[in-house]
Amino acid sequence: MGNIKMAFKSMEVRKIMLVIFIVIMFSMSGISVQSQGNNTLDEIQADIDLEELPLVMFRDISNSSGLGVNIENWEQDSTGVESFTPGVSWGDYDNDGWIDIFITPNYDPSDLNSSAKPHLMHNNGDGTFSDVTAESGLSFESQSLSGIWGDYDNDGDLDIYISEFGTGFAAYGISVSQEYLDRIEGNENATDGERWDVGKANKLFQNNGDGTFSDVTAFANVGNTGHSTVSQWVDYDLDGDLDLYSLNWGIYIDELNTAYTESNVLYRNNGDGTFSDVTSIAELFGGFIDGPDPESGTFHRSELGRADLGSGLSSSPQMLHDSPLGSGMSWAALWFDHNGDNYPDVFIASDFGISPLYINEGDGTFKMYTEEAGMYIPGTGMGVDAGDYDGDGDLDLCQSNFGPEFIWNRNGDSYQQVVNTEKTGPGFFAAGSIQTTWVCEWFDYDNDADVDLFLSSGAISAYVPKRENIMYLNVGDWSDDEGDLIDVFQDIGLYTNAEEKTQGAAVADFDNDGDLDLLLGNSNQPIRLFENLANEYEDRHWITFDLVGTLSNKQGIGANVTLWVDQNKFQVQQKFACSGSFGCSDQRLHFGLGEATNVDSVVVKWPSGQTQEWFDLDVDQIVTLHEKEEPKSHSGIIFMVGVVMFLGYILHRKG
Repeated sequence: MGNIKMAFKSMEVRKIMLVIFIVIMFSMSGISVQSQGNNTLDEIQADIDLEELPLVMFRDISNSSGLGVNIENWEQDSTGVESFTPGVSWGDYDNDGWIDIFITPNYDPSDLNSSAKPHLMHNNGDGTFSDVTAESGLSFESQSLSGIWGDYDNDGDLDIYISEFGTGFAAYGISVSQEYLDRIEGNENATDGERWDVGKANKLFQNNGDGTFSDVTAFANVGNTGHSTVSQWVDYDLDGDLDLYSLNWGIYIDELNTAYTESNVLYRNNGDGTFSDVTSIAELFGGFIDGPDPESGTFHRSELGRADLGSGLSSSPQMLHDSPLGSGMSWAALWFDHNGDNYPDVFIASDFGISPLYINEGDGTFKMYTEEAGMYIPGTGMGVDAGDYDGDGDLDLCQSNFGPEFIWNRNGDSYQQVVNTEKTGPGFFAAGSIQTTWVCEWFDYDNDADVDLFLSSGAISAYVPKRENIMYLNVGDWSDDEGDLIDVFQDIGLYTNAEEKTQGAAVADFDNDGDLDLLLGNSNQPIRLFENLANEYEDRHWITFDLVGTLSNKQGIGANVTLWVDQNKFQVQQKFACSGSFGCSDQRLHFGLGEATNVDSVVVKWPSGQTQEWFDLDVDQIVTLHEKEEPKSHSGIIFMVGVVMFLGYILHRKG
C-alpha cells in the first residue's frame, strides 16, 4: 500500500516532469524539420539522388477494397488513444494464391467489460475483400492484440495463434478502483472478488482445409494466460516442425507509474499436434526471474515496480529493470540467425529497460548475449525487424520505441546504434524522437534494390503528442558513408488524417503485381489499405520467392536467401515467421531489382542445412522454390541383391 500512496503523492511532480519532457523533445525535433516531412516536395527531392526519382506513390484504396467500409461493427468498436489494437496479419489461409487478412478487435484494455470480435477478410482476387469471419469459425469475443499465421502441423495450410492480452493497461487519466489495487498488491484489507488485471488464455485454431478453423488450444496445450502481446512460430531446434514462442507484457497503471512483468513461454512442438512448455529448460523467460522458475504451463509474475513514461530515453534513470536479460515486458521478438550456425537466435523488444539478445546454443538452451553484442542500451522496445539496409551482406535491426527509434547496424559479431537525436555525429536524425512508434518494417517499397523503413505511430496517452507515421526512403551509397534515410511519408500518398492512431501495420503484395502494399490498423479510424504503384514506373523490376520445405518445416521459416544480379550485386534476406509486433507481413520473400532484367542466381540455405542454387531466372514473377528431398538410400536394395547373388553362388556350387 505504501508504494501506491507514494505514487499518488508524486503525481503532480510527474505531471510537471512530463510537460518538461515533451517540451524538450519538441525542441529536439526542430533540429531537422526535413525529417518530419514538413518540407515541400521540391525540397525533399533536392536531397535525393536522381536515380531515386520520381518518388513511387501509393493510392488509398481502403473504401474500394471494402476494408474501410465493410468490416462489421468497426465504427462501433473504434477506440481512443488508450487502445493497443488492432493488429493486422497477412496470410493465404485458403491457398488460392491471393493473400488474406486477419484483424484483431478494437477494445479498451482498461475496461473489464470491453471486448469485440476479430475479423477474417478473404481476398477475392479482384482488389476487394469479403468478411468471412462467421463462416470460418473465428468469430468470438476477444481481447487480442495479434494473430500469427503458421503451418505448425506441416499439412500445407496456415493455422493461426491468437494472443489475448485481457485487461491490464490504464492510460493517464484513467482511474483504477482501490479495491482492485488492494487485490493487485495483496493488501491485508483486500476483499474477495474479481481482479482488474485479468489476462486471457491465448487460442490456437487449426486450419481444416475447407475455409474453416477448429479451436485446438486445450489439446495442443498452448493456452498461455498472461497478458500476451504477440507470438512467433520458429523451428528453434531444427527438427522440421514449428515451435511457438508466446510473449507476455504484464500490466501498467500510468497514473501510479506502476507495473509488473510476466515472463514469456516457449512451447516445443511434439510433432503429434501437442506442445510442451520448455521455457525453464531453454532459460528463455525474456527477463530477470526474482524467484523460482515458474511451473510448466505457467509464467512468472514479478512484484509491482516503478516504471516511468520517459524511461525510453537513454538518459533516463527510471527503467523498470536494467538486467541485460530484458525487462520482462515483451512487445515483440525476432528470430534470426545472428552467429551463422543455422540455429535461430532471438532479439526481444522489451518495454521500460533493456531489449535482450539470446543466442541459441543448439542443445535446447539459450545464452544471454546482450552486452557482448553491444546492445545494452535502455529503451522502450515495441517493434523489431531485420534488413540489410546498407547492402553489406548482413542483417541490421530496427527497434521502435517511445522516443528515438534504434537502428542497430551489424558490425562483425556486434551492433552499433546509429540513430541520433541530434544533427551532429554519425548516423541520421530520428524523425520519431518525440513519438511512440510500434511496428518497424524493412521492405523495398519502390523496387530500387534497397530496403526502406516504415514505422507506425500511435500515442497511448493523451499527454503524449500525436505524430504521423514514418516512411524512410533509403537513399545514397552507404559504402562511402553517404547513405541516408529520409522521411517521405507526406509526399507519397500515405497521409490521410492527422488524428489517425496506427498500431498494427503490415506489408504484402495482395494483388500479385510485384510491389508491396501497405495495410494500417487504426484504432480510432477505418482500416487503411494503400496500393503500391511501383509497377507503373520504369526500371522497377522485382522477383518474389515462395519457399516450400521438405526436410525443413513446410514454410521454410528460417531459410537464408542470397540473390545475385549483374554478377557482383547481391541482396540477402532471411525468412521470418511474423517479425515485429501486432501481426504478420507477406511471408513470401520480395526483392526489388531496379533496372536489372535478369537474376543470375539465387542461393537458399534451408533450416535443414541443405543449400540449393537456381540460375538464370526471369524477373517480374513469383517463383516457388522447393527444397530437394534427401536422396533415398539404396543400401537395402544393394543388400538384397548381394543376398540373392550369394544364394545363387551356393546353389551353383551344390549343383
